[in-house]
Amino acid sequence: MAAMETKKSELIQPFSNGTEHAYWQDVNCESCKKCYQPPIKKGEQQWPSDKTMRQYVRDGRECEMKYALDMSWIEGKLPLDVAERIGYSRDFGLDRKCKEWQDRGNGGNPRRPKAPKPVPDNQMVMPFILEEIGERQNVKVTS
Repeated sequence: MAAMETKKSELIQPFSNGTEHAYWQDVNCESCKKCYQPPIKKGEQQWPSDKTMRQYVRDGRECEMKYALDMSWIEGKLPLDVAERIGYSRDFGLDRKCKEWQDRGNGGNPRRPKAPKPVPDNQMVMPFILEEIGERQNVKVTS
């Protein structure tokens, strides 16, 4: 049975709060080879619609477990079969590392946006203008 078709009775709550969930996904899913990485345009990731992501799961372009974890952000529950594939046990909860995690080959780091072009040294610097203004005007301070 696929993660998207599970019964309500088979759902568990693997995380105590959203912060724990976000940390686990950042350490595991976001640095895994199986995780879909959207294209970056103008410095921002271009995420497809949910319908497209479901198709990516069926095609194998997106990790089924990652998709189920994403959906658990909404419901707060995760299918038990997916949780067990990840490394969940009733005694100890979720393992720190996903059982199916694969290194991307770049240390697990996701792609990042291109760095902006460097600003030339003569831009955004105005002390020479301020010095010229100060030389032209004799300002007297009175008390």
